[in-house]
Amino acid sequence: MRFIITLLLFCVFSGFSQEKFEREFRISLEEVPLKAQNFIKQCKFDKKVKWYMEESQDGKAIEAKSYKNSYKYSVEFDIKGNVLDVEKKIKWKQIEPSIRKNIENSLKNEFEKFTIRKIQVQWKSDEQTLKGLINGDKEYKIDTLYEIVLKGRKTQSTSLYEVLINPDGTIVKQLKFAPSNSLNLEF
Repeated sequence: MRFIITLLLFCVFSGFSQEKFEREFRISLEEVPLKAQNFIKQCKFDKKVKWYMEESQDGKAIEAKSYKNSYKYSVEFDIKGNVLDVEKKIKWKQIEPSIRKNIENSLKNEFEKFTIRKIQVQWKSDEQTLKGLINGDKEYKIDTLYEIVLKGRKTQSTSLYEVLINPDGTIVKQLKFAPSNSLNLEF
């Protein structure tokens, strides 16, 4: 009986972890760990770098956002300044056709209907490789994931989702956006 109750509680609480909560706010350069500042200096972005503190279901992180060669980049660090990942905003048509087909088929199986709002490639690797990818070095080849924000319908309910998917179309992670706290306020 204890096992059944434990299993039931696990299932209930694991369902809550499927919601995406994220809050970002600007921070000054003085609040950014030196290690993160040094990493960003070596990336030689075209425009000024804006720094953010991000609070999410995964905890706190520091994020640097800027542009290079007309692409918007987002570099995420832990609170000590260690790089976690790099995201580069791209367009749907920039994805290789075979990969697009895999992603599209997977999303069609997951959602009754969907509209893609934003696509980013996501890279996770060591600092040197990530700097090389940002700086356009072609010698670096690593696994790429696609982070897709979409409006999707499942069983008559439409919501915003963030889907992390690999090139063969396998969904690695799927989070439903939590409603904004401001939407819950009644006056």
